[in-house]
Amino acid sequence: MLAEGLAYGLRMTNAGRALTQNELKQADEAMAAQKAERHAIKKEGGQAPPMDYTDPRSPDAMHFAGKDLRSITPGETDRLYVGSGNKKGFYSERDAISVQADLKRDYGVDATAVETAPGQWQLRVDSVPSGKSLEEMRPIVEDLHETALRGEVKKEFLGITGPEEAARVKAQTGEDILLHRRTLDSRDIEHAIERHNKQAMAIGEKPITLEDIARYEEIVSNPDVIRKGIHPGSIIYEKRYPDGTLYITEQQLKNNKIEFRSMYKNEVAENMRSSLIITSPARTKGERVEDGE
Repeated sequence: MLAEGLAYGLRMTNAGRALTQNELKQADEAMAAQKAERHAIKKEGGQAPPMDYTDPRSPDAMHFAGKDLRSITPGETDRLYVGSGNKKGFYSERDAISVQADLKRDYGVDATAVETAPGQWQLRVDSVPSGKSLEEMRPIVEDLHETALRGEVKKEFLGITGPEEAARVKAQTGEDILLHRRTLDSRDIEHAIERHNKQAMAIGEKPITLEDIARYEEIVSNPDVIRKGIHPGSIIYEKRYPDGTLYITEQQLKNNKIEFRSMYKNEVAENMRSSLIITSPARTKGERVEDGE
């Protein structure tokens, strides 16, 4: 489940230097061998040794990883948007101006209609409203958790992804999430708190709290690491905190939507805590699937 996170941890040195491609290959092969050995032991009916889910990456390694991500800025083409339902890949001038007005009215998005080829128009996304703060997220998460405990279902719209965030995700995963509507589902909070916590405690991981989930927007808007998930359209974000590294999986859905799917936490090794650097926060589609299962 978190073996991928551990494998990634082996890819960074304690000095924060990115490893060479050959070293990356060796680290991945070592992890694959460890997983194969555990599988063979279980197949023979034996008791495989527990995995060590402690995050082995140093504060410097995570600091430089996050710094590299924040250095990615959107180019002109990264800002161009055409709705996912548009099979032509462009608008007429009239439609572009209409969609521009709709985005401003519905989501507060500032965009400009631009002619990218004769008679073909797209929207250049100039800015989107800021994501919700931790203080704004806390009551939302608490309300959704209480909704789930009552056996009810509720979704909360959190915001829309802007060009800066989309450029980072595209550079790291190849996924295009520009102007995706981000939502949080009460069922996914219940899943993370109830089911994942039982699994986590059984294998020595740290349990997730509502406070951790409330950091959702903070993590995806200013992560230390972004990588592709197991399932098509899934994205994993990582961010280091003093008490552990939080991992969030998001899943792209149809119609330019992206949703929280799951969250895990790795403990930070004791020898990595003292000099910890924290930077300030600056479904296959349509299906309910998640990484790690």
